[in-house]
Formats: sequence, C-alpha cells, structure tokens
Amino acid sequence: MRTFKFAFVVECASKGRADTQKVEELLDLALKDLIYDDSFIEALDETEAVTIQLIPIPDSFVAPEA
Repeated sequence: MRTFKFAFVVECASKGRADTQKVEELLDLALKDLIYDDSFIEALDETEAVTIQLIPIPDSFVAPEA
C-alpha cells in the first residue's frame, strides 16, 4: 500500500464565523469527487482502489480577533 499525505490551509480575508461542519462536509465531497476523476487515478498509477480521508485539525481553527 502507498500513502500520500497533503496539507492545505484555508484563509479568509474578511471577518466572519465559519460553519466549520459545513466546510468540512463540502471539502469531503470535493475530495471524494477526485476518486471518480480518471486523470487523478492515472496520476496515482492506481489499478485497484483509492481512498481519500479528510482529517480536520480543530485546534488549528483560528477565531477572528474581536
């Protein structure tokens, strides 16, 4: 089995309160779409199965300053 780990950061320019649960759901859906993308599978050189798991890091959620 091969495992690839990536991290990314979402930055918002304006103040506001994010619905982090909804954001997580939308990111999860977007990443799952990759599984059905032939170009993605080809880039991985995979012939059997691909699993993508979104792992939130709640301690890294920074609240806007008051």
